[in-house]
Amino acid sequence: MFDPFLLDGTFASLLYHGGAYSQASGDGHAEKELAVDVCNAMFGLRYGEIVCNMNYGVWTPWFKGIAWDVTAIIFDRGNRKLRMFVTTDTD
Repeated sequence: MFDPFLLDGTFASLLYHGGAYSQASGDGHAEKELAVDVCNAMFGLRYGEIVCNMNYGVWTPWFKGIAWDVTAIIFDRGNRKLRMFVTTDTD
């Protein structure tokens, strides 16, 4: 299980650090705002009402087994909705 209160920060970190050919720049404020907006759209920032699991493993051929493979499974108990956030990048 993953602490749902850390979800927006994890998303912001993924955005800020980018992928194989990105360099972090700026102060990260824009990335944090976007991450909070994504969480707000998904579950209304009701962190206490979601259950989250984060997976960095290769569970489908779509992933290439590199550092940027991330899957987040987010279950909103209040609205009974399941969401999946999946990202990867290649060298």
